[in-house]
Amino acid sequence: GLLLREFLRLQDTPVGLRVESVLTMRLSIALRDYSAPGSYGRYLGELEARLQGIPEVESVGFIQYLPLQNWGWSGGFSITGRPQRAESHSELRYVTPGYFQTMGIPLRKGRLLTDRDSSDSPRVILINEALARAYFSNEDPVGQSMDRGLIVGVVGDVRTSRLDRPATPEICYAFAQNPAATSDAGVSLVARTR
Repeated sequence: GLLLREFLRLQDTPVGLRVESVLTMRLSIALRDYSAPGSYGRYLGELEARLQGIPEVESVGFIQYLPLQNWGWSGGFSITGRPQRAESHSELRYVTPGYFQTMGIPLRKGRLLTDRDSSDSPRVILINEALARAYFSNEDPVGQSMDRGLIVGVVGDVRTSRLDRPATPEICYAFAQNPAATSDAGVSLVARTR
């Protein structure tokens, strides 16, 4: 009885994204084929555009590791003009512009990543609400600068590791701006279909 009750409780736990009609697929990509600056991000952008052209596909995006896979990247950060806090730590996500729309993750403030966020433009980042609450509780984070980039938007929280834990602070980068973030581990395609 306890197991069933816990299962039902977790099933009703808000995850922060919409998975109905979303297909995912893990892609292994040999990075030696994309050694030129920005070429990996351009490749994912071109693939995203081609898949978007399929009539049954509503939206497409890529992320390095899907939520609830319980793995990914994390690291420290600092906010420009503030003393470094020892506990300033967040999950790091690498995505393409279509990821948030495809997964139904809402934009709370500012803007999402776009195709203009390329290897030739200033580095921009998105943060989630958990990071905004913890580090910008009394001010608007949009327009603030961090050592990891300029904050251009705040997105909704997603439980990325476990359903029984609240969302943790996250920073989201554009693949096109971060060639060092790629690895031979590949990427995950997400596609919302009709």
